[in-house]
Amino acid sequence: MPGLSLIKSEYHLIASLNKSHSKHYLPSVFGLDFIKTDKGKIGFFLGEWFEGYKEFHVTEDQNKRQIVIWESDGRCHYISETDALEIYQEISRILTYYYDLETFEQISPWHHAAGDFIVQQEEQNLHVRLITARGYVPVTEFDTEEDKKVQILPSLLLFFLNLTLKMCLDRLNGTGKTYMLGKRVIKATIEGFLNALDEKSTIYNFGDLRYVFTEFFQQFSIGQITEIIGNILESHYYDSSEIVLIGKNLESHCKTLHFEFNI
Repeated sequence: MPGLSLIKSEYHLIASLNKSHSKHYLPSVFGLDFIKTDKGKIGFFLGEWFEGYKEFHVTEDQNKRQIVIWESDGRCHYISETDALEIYQEISRILTYYYDLETFEQISPWHHAAGDFIVQQEEQNLHVRLITARGYVPVTEFDTEEDKKVQILPSLLLFFLNLTLKMCLDRLNGTGKTYMLGKRVIKATIEGFLNALDEKSTIYNFGDLRYVFTEFFQQFSIGQITEIIGNILESHYYDSSEIVLIGKNLESHCKTLHFEFNI
């Protein structure tokens, strides 16, 4: 059954990522089993519970939209814009941390509306974790190792541009109307992405990745960035409401990206 297969693949993927990465943002997993019952087979795995971590979403209250952390008793804890941007920056860093520069693999799919990322607010500190990994697939695929070397920066660009779109998408109160966040979240996404590249520079022998990627990105005009994002929308899964919303905000989104890399 598809559900049982998904549980098994999800368990093994989380275990594999925890083993291959020194920093752990996914839960530890301890065991997988299947039980036969009169009504069929039940699958489950035992994993770490992130105590004190909660979902966060864009919410709308009296025509005012803010980021809130959902409390366990159903209340909403409104947080400052500074704290909210720190969360988005950290999510961007975590996803880029898991991106493999040489195989182009990334954690996908994920979505804010699904509550895939959770946050713990502890005095002046915010901690972010990823609750699961449903897939770990390449951004692009090539036939030869030579092609892969040539495509490291173009593939990283595709990952980054797709990241900037997905980071801005949520649903009001988690399940409502699709909403797209703007400039400040784009900027936070860029910072998280570049911070992760700083970490990767110590692992991969590709030089200063922040500098190399920035220099590469600066070669593209706003029109070219817009065209690349158009291709991303055709090759990645976005639902119809997201595509419409991205289309309405695409010009300002691309202008913000271009500006942030050329200031």
